[in-house]
Amino acid sequence: MKRISRDSTTKQVVDVFQSDLKAGRLKIGDKLPSEVELAKMLGIGRSSLREALRVLSVYGIVEARHGEGTFIVDNRAKNFFEMIGFEYNPETMAEFIKFREIIEVGNIVSICGKLKKEQFDELEEYLKVFEDKKPHRVDEYILADIQFHSKLISYSKNKMLIYVNDMISGFRSELLSKIFEYSDVVEDARRAHRHIFEALRKNDLKECISAVINHIDTTLHHVDEEYRITR
Repeated sequence: MKRISRDSTTKQVVDVFQSDLKAGRLKIGDKLPSEVELAKMLGIGRSSLREALRVLSVYGIVEARHGEGTFIVDNRAKNFFEMIGFEYNPETMAEFIKFREIIEVGNIVSICGKLKKEQFDELEEYLKVFEDKKPHRVDEYILADIQFHSKLISYSKNKMLIYVNDMISGFRSELLSKIFEYSDVVEDARRAHRHIFEALRKNDLKECISAVINHIDTTLHHVDEEYRITR
């Protein structure tokens, strides 16, 4: 971390953290040095450091854990949704899933007909997890699912879309951990991902849109069953 001047100290500390995260010098899960060490590294007073850490905590970038220290985290989505009054619970899951549909339909429209062989090869690797004859652990299915959809989003090269997708990935993991306990849900995910993949490979835009919407609708159905939600 580079030393910073006294002007606009809080903003500069936030900028340093964001820069180090972007460059990979800081990673999610890293434990920060002690308050004394960190203030010395940055060349600022401890009171200024505390104020900056409070701001970073609000942003969802750091988290103080009693008796353990301060860690780099990614609570951006959680903090953002709390700030606007959105509570992620069984009653609001449908809204979250439909929000995903808007994102993923728009994305599939933007990438259909533009993918190259190496990108299809990447996607095929995530499909293999679902299509293996040997069963996988739930966390492996969750990771493959999130990586499959994140790859699709990344092909848009739209930084805002990628950022929003990253923000909601934690919610998606939590949701999938509830429903991927059931083999029929995993099987539906396998079929849906293969359907999306093949539609993309055929450059069939109408089929791509249909595949994504069917996948989201099926997910919503499974969530309704898991939480016995009626609308």
